[in-house]
Amino acid sequence: MFITTERVVLTFIVQAILSLVFGYIAQNILRRKKNQLNKYFALFFIFLTVGNVINIIYVLIFAYSGLGNIVVILHLITNFFNFFGLGFLYVVNQIILKSAMVFSKKDIMNYLIGYGLILIVGSIIIQLFDGVSMSSSGYPVWSIYYFIFILGITVIIALIPIIISSFRIYQQLEGKEIKRRYLSFFAGILGLIPLLITIFISNYLNIANMRTIVSFVSVSMILWVLLIYYGLRRRTK
Repeated sequence: MFITTERVVLTFIVQAILSLVFGYIAQNILRRKKNQLNKYFALFFIFLTVGNVINIIYVLIFAYSGLGNIVVILHLITNFFNFFGLGFLYVVNQIILKSAMVFSKKDIMNYLIGYGLILIVGSIIIQLFDGVSMSSSGYPVWSIYYFIFILGITVIIALIPIIISSFRIYQQLEGKEIKRRYLSFFAGILGLIPLLITIFISNYLNIANMRTIVSFVSVSMILWVLLIYYGLRRRTK
């Protein structure tokens, strides 16, 4: 099967680098204190790592076998890891705001299980109506239903709660240095959100030139995620 040059760059260079960077950060966090905050912060990077690795695998499968149905399933699994991973950032913020005692393990599980079930069940139902297909060049093409579903769920359940809780944390912080560091986390979140939405739109519109631009712009994800890590690095020690 034919795969475009930008697809090769995005998959085998950009996403390989992303996987290595996210995996290294997760490992670095897990070497520190064994507490709730570190565990869930590391899980954010672990899920991003797994999502990128699966993405590389399914592009290889498509390139050498053209098994569209299997590739679509792997793409949906990739999306689950990437979008569900955002939920761990909200959990981290809630632990900072309320402490691990107040925001209990039960609260965490209720949120994560609820978010995960909505992503899984919703994706399965929409896929029954051809929610995602593959283009001849190996790109996923989202239907309007899948686009609205993913955009709505990630924004309402993950992104908006992350922004609100981040702002509340910043308001409670004291000291210029601590606030400056946390601004890095906030900047990373605010940079990551428009990038994700742009990728969503690109997958829906399936315009070749737009995909090329988005493929290279997605490199900026490294910057935004590093800012997220830097903003909370001291808290993970």
